[in-house]
Amino acid sequence: MRLATLHRYPVKSFGGESLARLGVERQGLAGDRRYMAVTLTGAFVTARDVPQMLLIAATAREGGLRLAHAAHGVIDVMEPGNDAERQMVQVWRSEVPARVCDAATNAWLSRVLGRDVRLVFMADVSARTVNQDVGGPEDTVSFADGYPLLLASAASLDDLNSRMAERRGGFGEACEMVRFRPNVVVEGAGAWDEDTWRVVKIGAVRFRVMKPCDRCVMTTLDPVTAEKAEDNEPLRTLGTFRRNTLGRIMFGQNLIPMELGSVATGDAVEVIERGASNLG
Repeated sequence: MRLATLHRYPVKSFGGESLARLGVERQGLAGDRRYMAVTLTGAFVTARDVPQMLLIAATAREGGLRLAHAAHGVIDVMEPGNDAERQMVQVWRSEVPARVCDAATNAWLSRVLGRDVRLVFMADVSARTVNQDVGGPEDTVSFADGYPLLLASAASLDDLNSRMAERRGGFGEACEMVRFRPNVVVEGAGAWDEDTWRVVKIGAVRFRVMKPCDRCVMTTLDPVTAEKAEDNEPLRTLGTFRRNTLGRIMFGQNLIPMELGSVATGDAVEVIERGASNLG
C-alpha cells in the first residue's frame, strides 16, 4: 500500500490544497484547519449551512493565507499576532481561544458569504483536545470536527461508486474523493479493509486509528458549484450499507498521530495492528 494523495484545508470548510509532503504535528497536518469562520458571537460556521464556503480557495502562505473567490478576487491574510483581538470561539462542544484576523479580511469574507462573519486563528495548538472518551489529555486537534487527521481508501471509494452506478442504472457521475475532505488517501488496500486497522504507519510516522468518520450533508455538495445533489448521493447509497449501530453513516477513518514527523505522497503504508471491524 502507498500514500496516494495528501491534502490540507487551511480554513475549515473552505477549499483545500494538495501537496507532495507535509509535517505531522500533534493536532494534525501542518497548517490544516488552523483558521475558521465564526459568527460575531463566536459560533463556528461551516459549509453544512453555508455551501458557498466551498467556493473560497484557501492556500497557506508564510505568515498567513491567500483566499480567492471567482467573483470577489483575491485577498492576502496575515496571521494575527500577539496584539490581535482575542475571542472565545465554539467548535461543536469545544470552546477555545482564538485570535481575530484584520478588519479588511473580515469585511471581504462577509461580502463573499453574504453575512457578518469573522476569520479567526488558533494560536494555542494545545487549547483543544479530542474526545476524551477515546483519546488522551495529550491528544489535541485543530478546528477540524473531532480528530487530527482523516484517512480514506481509494478502493473503498471505488466500491461506493460501483454501488452508486448500480442504483442509478449506470447513469450519473462518480463521486470524487474531494467530497469527503480527507487528509491522507491510501491506495492498494482492499475495499473497507481500513475498518480493521488499529495502528497504521505512513512513511516513518505511526497513527492510531480511532473510529470511522460520521458523514453529513457536506458530502452531497458539489465542491465546484456548491450545489446539493438532487438524489442525495453519496449519502443515499452509503446509508444502505455503511451505518453503525446508532444509524450514522460512515466513510473514512479518524487518526491520531503517535509521533511527529512528516509524510509524503508515495510513502509506504503499513498496518501495524489490526482488530475487528470498528464500523459498529
